[in-house]
Amino acid sequence: MLYYRCPDGTVVDELDLPEVLARHYTREDFENEVDRIDGSITICGSTFSASRILRELDPDLYDSAYSEAIESNTEELMEEVGIEEIFPGDEGYPEGVA
Repeated sequence: MLYYRCPDGTVVDELDLPEVLARHYTREDFENEVDRIDGSITICGSTFSASRILRELDPDLYDSAYSEAIESNTEELMEEVGIEEIFPGDEGYPEGVA
């Protein structure tokens, strides 16, 4: 099991890391990225953002894509947020775990 220290000193394991990163890479951030890449779509004269279409027409795919975005950008997000991997002997590393 891998462990990480957050800027506030809390330690999380690899299973909780995506949840912690989701606090910093929000769904709004994800939607802005989707819209930046795919832009807007006009249907019968009405314009919709690509993220809104994805979110409303296929919520499961939207959730999956959001999770995948966090997973594929984990290292970048960790660096941006200031989360670092810790090892046995480091401050905060859980006792009795090796």
